[in-house]
Amino acid sequence: MDPLSAISLAGNIIAFVEFGIKLTMKSSEIYASMSSETDANRAMNTITTDLGVFSENLSRSISTHSSAAEEDIASLARECAEDAVKLMRILNKLQVAGKESKKGKLPPLIPALKALWKQKDIEEIQQRLTNFRAQITLRLVALINDKHSSMTMLLVELASSNSRANAETSVQLRELQANISQVKDIAYKALLQPSQELANPISVSTKLEALAKVGDNAIERVLKSLQFDSMRTREATVAKAHTETFEWLLTDNFDFHRWLSRSAGIYWVSGKPGSGKSTLMKFLCRHAKTREALNSWSTGDLLITASFYFWNAGTPMQKSLQGLLQSLLYEILRQCPLLIPVVTPNRWGNAFSLAIEEPWNWQEVTEAFDRFTAQTKISCKTCLFIDGLDEYDGDHSEMVELLFKVAKSPNLKLCLASRPYNVFEDAYGHSPDRMLRLQDLTRDDIRRYAYDNFESHESFMRLKSFDDQYGQLIEEIVNRADGVFLWVYLVVRSLKKGLTNADTVSTLQKRLRQLPSDLQQYFTHILQSVDDVYWEGTTKVFQMTASALHLLPVGVLTVLDDEDDDFCLNAKLRSMHLAEYEERVRVLEKRLNARCKGLLEVRATPGHLYGSNDYNGRHLVDFLHRTVRDFLRIGEVDALLKSRLRTPFDVDVALCQGFVVQMKQFIIANDPIICRELPMIKAIEDLCYHAKRVEILAGVAPTKILDEAFRAVKEDSMIHNPYTLFHSALIRHGLSRYLEYKLDSSHDSLYMDQDILPLEVALTGSDTTTSRYAHHLDPGVVQVLLDHGADPNESIPGSLSQWTVWKSFIAFLTATKKFNWILTSPDTIFRTVEILLKAGAEPYEGLSRDMYRILDPHKARLLEELIYKLSHPDGSPHGNTVTPQPYVTRNNNHVTSVQHKVTQGRTAEDKRRPVPANTDVGSQNDVKYRSRIRSFFRRLK
Repeated sequence: MDPLSAISLAGNIIAFVEFGIKLTMKSSEIYASMSSETDANRAMNTITTDLGVFSENLSRSISTHSSAAEEDIASLARECAEDAVKLMRILNKLQVAGKESKKGKLPPLIPALKALWKQKDIEEIQQRLTNFRAQITLRLVALINDKHSSMTMLLVELASSNSRANAETSVQLRELQANISQVKDIAYKALLQPSQELANPISVSTKLEALAKVGDNAIERVLKSLQFDSMRTREATVAKAHTETFEWLLTDNFDFHRWLSRSAGIYWVSGKPGSGKSTLMKFLCRHAKTREALNSWSTGDLLITASFYFWNAGTPMQKSLQGLLQSLLYEILRQCPLLIPVVTPNRWGNAFSLAIEEPWNWQEVTEAFDRFTAQTKISCKTCLFIDGLDEYDGDHSEMVELLFKVAKSPNLKLCLASRPYNVFEDAYGHSPDRMLRLQDLTRDDIRRYAYDNFESHESFMRLKSFDDQYGQLIEEIVNRADGVFLWVYLVVRSLKKGLTNADTVSTLQKRLRQLPSDLQQYFTHILQSVDDVYWEGTTKVFQMTASALHLLPVGVLTVLDDEDDDFCLNAKLRSMHLAEYEERVRVLEKRLNARCKGLLEVRATPGHLYGSNDYNGRHLVDFLHRTVRDFLRIGEVDALLKSRLRTPFDVDVALCQGFVVQMKQFIIANDPIICRELPMIKAIEDLCYHAKRVEILAGVAPTKILDEAFRAVKEDSMIHNPYTLFHSALIRHGLSRYLEYKLDSSHDSLYMDQDILPLEVALTGSDTTTSRYAHHLDPGVVQVLLDHGADPNESIPGSLSQWTVWKSFIAFLTATKKFNWILTSPDTIFRTVEILLKAGAEPYEGLSRDMYRILDPHKARLLEELIYKLSHPDGSPHGNTVTPQPYVTRNNNHVTSVQHKVTQGRTAEDKRRPVPANTDVGSQNDVKYRSRIRSFFRRLK
């Protein structure tokens, strides 16, 4: 059950009981106020409306309970709901009587009201409500004192976190504790005087609702912290099972059904590429019979089901173990919020602090999942459905080991699906009663699919009426399919074109026999059927889709046939209305179909990627199936496509141009801020990713394209702080060549927020605008910034004077090393530290120790020697008192003349000036800085 339903329900009961008692006991006052038929009608309408609201609130059922006190309150709510309905029926009779009285069939309304109001059932309801008052106070006290109730475990744990919460949460948590105490006091007093009216029942009800709301908000914030972009995108793109297919798997005839209803451990679905594994997993996750069977296994415990679909073509989180565990945790805790304090106590304790917004890291996710599999406080059984193990982008043996560890829990089982790779065969293929090979079991499903699709075509129905050979055609499709649903889909699509041309069965059979049975040969056949005039466009769009970091929004490909090499520069900066956007989608679908023959599709995702009103990421271009992407990676196929290009084609440059066009032409929707800024950030991130690839592969920066992108961002009035948004992305993605070009230009500078230093962004990825996105430590960027005036010894804005960019970087490396979160290579870290030391980064006590913590002994020793050389430029031995000299000496005038290139703020007046000697930079903003540093280190934990 919702862990806060009971406390919210108690508030509804209190409000209803006091309303009902007043309604029945003080009826004489109500009568006296009714001076006319109009007043009586108005009073009854008001009372009936209020009772309807009470009835609705009390009827919200609780399917399961986690404690006796909560079940008692749920039972009491059901009884109150029945009495609310009874009162409504009495009032409805009076309203009918009132209408009839106007026709002269009955006496006037008010006498009828007085007569009916004195009936025996009113007195019975009155007595029952008085009893309910005593029961609810008793059960409310039991609920608050019940250590096993969800309210206690959630709210009291949240309130007790006051001692470890930050200042910004303490007020809310003190109010929470005060509300709990006040409700206790009122309830205890009511127990001592059961016949008396509850003291201020409206206040009690309000406080109970407030308690429930606080808990709900805390739950929502924890769950939101677990979410990541495109968490459900892959599942949404998986095709639904055809009608009545796969139903056989959920019958008693198959081991799978017995495993669902009785066993724990692992069940493995193996299948050829294109055999329908993902469709089957989606079918199982959503089918009522699956849950029915699992309920037999759970034997009364709370049943939790969660799923994850690995996707090699998706984002890093969609093909990683962290994405797997984080997504599963979200689903598990969403279904059973009572587990939140048990599984992730730190997140729960910080639910109302800024720390809750920091991204999860691998250690935090694995520790939370380990707590979940080991916990015994909450009685629950969990079944996990995990599809596409072969699409995991990592060591498959490592994943197998992790899943075996998870499956050891007696209260947890896993249904897994993958291609029959050796690593999975060795791990899961030795128990025939706990695995199936999908392609061996789907003949009847394929037959049904083919038959139903042909029958939906009018020409087939006419053909069937006079040619009984159609059955042979379908059987030949079934036999040649060899269990591969994707092949059947493509063949049926092709044959339906023949039906449109009024082909006979024999002609359709000839057409079928010309189609290859092998999927890869079939794809080759499709490519060869593309009209020559489209060949070049086919190659370009295939390469762009295959090379993109994420699925491409349609806006990136709307200029598919543009012959202008600089089309992104000439595209107008403007907004599109929804109707124009939908027309563009329709046109692009037609163009893709002509050039790719269905191997690429435009898919509308459920909801929107960037906000409830956003359409910029609604339609995405994707391959028909993963096998198409695999096919295009074959050497001969890639060579064939490239041979069709008339001129050299740089796919990363084309993608950069496409993202700029998307940035310049966003769609107008209901919420302009949501619909512009969030997709703009995403487009900038993808643009910078491909621009960096251009720098690496071509050795030059796409300066014109990036300049145009910056112009689009800067001139969009809906974008908050475009300078920081764009420049921080350039730095984090390591675009050193473009940054050098910008800083060498006499007219350009890296304007950013006043409290963000470009060098700090380069070293730690720390910026308040886009901290959720990628950061790549790049020594080249660090060198460029240093060459243009950045100072590693500069104090971080708002910090204590001794906390510099340099010290922040070392602290960042030390912390990430401690938590095994360093993704940067040791060579990159070594080169960056070396560059900073040579640029004058000041050695401090303990620096050598930190180097040995971060790097291997050999590299740490080399840096130790460098530190010594820089500190003793005249070669003086250890022990001599020599003032350390920076490797690069700058006077204030020099720093000022260069540093204006790497500056903060949007205007010249806001450019940062060198810090005067003996100035305590942080003395004015210590509080702000401490909050920032706390948030920074929480992100590392």
